[in-house]
Amino acid sequence: MLRNKTKFIAMFAILILLFLAPFAFADDENQPVVTSEGQTENTAPPENEGAENQATESNNSEENFKKGDVYLTGNNITVDYIIDGNLFIISSGEVTINSQIAGDAFVMASKVTIGEQGYIFSNLFTCAPTVEIKGVVYDAYLLAQNVTISGGYIYRDLKASSQTLNVWGTVGRNAYVNTNEISFTNEAVQGMINGDLNYSAKSELSIPEGSVVGNTNYSATKGAEGTTIQSYLLNLGGLLVLIIIVWLLGLWLTPKLMESTNEMIKTRKLPIILSGILGFILTPIVAVLLLILGITAPVGMLLFVIYFLLLAISKPVFIIVLNRFICHQLKIDKPMGIFGVLIVTGIALWAIGLIPYVGPIVSMITALLGLGILLTPIVTKNAKKDMAQIAKEKEEKRNQKKLANENKKSNEKTNENK
Repeated sequence: MLRNKTKFIAMFAILILLFLAPFAFADDENQPVVTSEGQTENTAPPENEGAENQATESNNSEENFKKGDVYLTGNNITVDYIIDGNLFIISSGEVTINSQIAGDAFVMASKVTIGEQGYIFSNLFTCAPTVEIKGVVYDAYLLAQNVTISGGYIYRDLKASSQTLNVWGTVGRNAYVNTNEISFTNEAVQGMINGDLNYSAKSELSIPEGSVVGNTNYSATKGAEGTTIQSYLLNLGGLLVLIIIVWLLGLWLTPKLMESTNEMIKTRKLPIILSGILGFILTPIVAVLLLILGITAPVGMLLFVIYFLLLAISKPVFIIVLNRFICHQLKIDKPMGIFGVLIVTGIALWAIGLIPYVGPIVSMITALLGLGILLTPIVTKNAKKDMAQIAKEKEEKRNQKKLANENKKSNEKTNENK
């Protein structure tokens, strides 16, 4: 037992160290890697001195263009090459995006800057104390202490929660913000929101005339505890810790089940969905009935405890299974890569959960699917046992009936002979 615990602690420490080390994934293993200082290193083998200019141009093209999703972590990171896919970054320092990103960008850092050459063709999801946008973003979902649109352009909607918001650029459509301070003017710069401004704050703010083309709608903040950046970060941190604990426990206690999740998703989609929905609805009903009966009250209380425990880990379980599926598709099998993608997947789903209207629906679906993943092996295993038992009983009855018929025929022949 002590040896198992030691292995568990050692594995946890190794995974943490792997997570803290910089890593990058791309479709081509010879593509450059962004180091912790934001410098670009070429991992391709050195070319012969007599190589043709065409080969050199090809290498330069690979350095400036990456096809597929890119995963990065480290200290200060600068992305100055085109990415034809999604970008996922976790950094303890500053992150600067100064190139074109064809997909979504998910960034968590101490400071995030979208440079003047930065162009995100889809959504920007970021969590950082400071966010500055100088380039172009399609849709922005920002969780920060200070947000500044410094001459930048958000093509569609801005959704942000921050202490201060500086709109010294342009929002192409609507803005949905939770903030205590909004500024539209910086020296000679006049910011603009071309649609509606919907904001919540402790008190109504002064909005300069002409800064908002559409309507300005204010709603008072109900309590400050649930709207601060610290509460969001604590919520995210709690989710990530729970995901890591459930993942490590799964690897330790049920490694075979962890390995079979991809096959289970492919072959048991309907049982997973039905188990999640029925388990969510029927379990509390059964528990209440057991409590009402009195004699079975302890069983009902225990069922309630198990039910809430399963609900608490259902979302982390779904994220772990989804992460395993993503890693299988991307052919990522190293512990460092699996752990990094797990963290990024957790942050991505957490960020999606913050989206108004869509977020609660996605959270409910992930919880139901996670519950279904937990219950399906139990239900299907019992179902297989029940079917096997029924088949065995039928076979025994068939054999007994056959034996009785044989005895009857034998007795009839004996009587005829007499």
